[in-house]
Amino acid sequence: MREKVIVLMSTYNGMAHIQEQIDSIFGQVYDGEIEILVRDDGSKDNTVSFLENYPKTELRKIVVQKGENVGPQKSFLKLIKDAETADYYFFADQDDVWLPNKIERGVSFLRDEKKAAVYCSNYTITDGVLNVKAEAFIKTTPLFTPIKALLFNQVPGCCMAFNRSMMDLLKRINIDNVMMHDSMLLSLASYVGSVKYDCRPSILHRIHGNNVVGYGHKKIVLHKWIVEKIRLLVNREPYDISKMADQFIRLNACDAPSLYQKDVELLRDYKKNYKKTIQLLKHPDSHDIPWDRTTLSIRCKILFHLL
Repeated sequence: MREKVIVLMSTYNGMAHIQEQIDSIFGQVYDGEIEILVRDDGSKDNTVSFLENYPKTELRKIVVQKGENVGPQKSFLKLIKDAETADYYFFADQDDVWLPNKIERGVSFLRDEKKAAVYCSNYTITDGVLNVKAEAFIKTTPLFTPIKALLFNQVPGCCMAFNRSMMDLLKRINIDNVMMHDSMLLSLASYVGSVKYDCRPSILHRIHGNNVVGYGHKKIVLHKWIVEKIRLLVNREPYDISKMADQFIRLNACDAPSLYQKDVELLRDYKKNYKKTIQLLKHPDSHDIPWDRTTLSIRCKILFHLL
């Protein structure tokens, strides 16, 4: 019986680059079934029409869901909830180009894993017309722990794949918003399962003016940064990492305690009192690049219980 891969893709006004991406996914050397499950996040262009009319075969299919604009986090959570049974799942952006062996290589890392497992790879950065800017963007192997992966995820979701056991866990998580779906996946995998890292790039990751998220860290413009944090104090983020950590712990309640049990309990409890808050701020995994904008923003959010 052939293996089945489901590629989860959220689209929004993607006509500029989506044909190259779909072509690269259906052109994989993988000989199993590939289904692209698309949730369109309220596109105003011809993205949906293009996808619905893209040629399909028995082993290469597209399923399109049309929805209102809810943003990438919620859109990918909806895709996770709606995905049918498959052997493996891959996240995909609408504007990248996959290298021909991305699926086969990802599956090879996961094929012998019975427990929940995630595969993630390095990636090549390009400009809007695929001129290479960085051949292998990740220079050192990331640290995959629940806190580090959640707060400072270095691997974008478009470089991730996971097995059916991992999907079964994701479907049991009862939350409707997260910081990002990919950081949640890596954090959960490092807590209850395993993360397999591939130093070889698997995609051409296109960076252009319309990306929802990009790479790198902007320098802080102090007055703008302060205004941004004041606004967050008034209008808090719609997600809560302490509630997510509680869900993680409930998922693992019947199994042996994780190596990172205390870390996830700290994520769950850090808002209960400032002793716990300071413990999280002192935890080595809550630090990243000194004086980096992302690092300072994350630590500010921890201090004021904004995560």
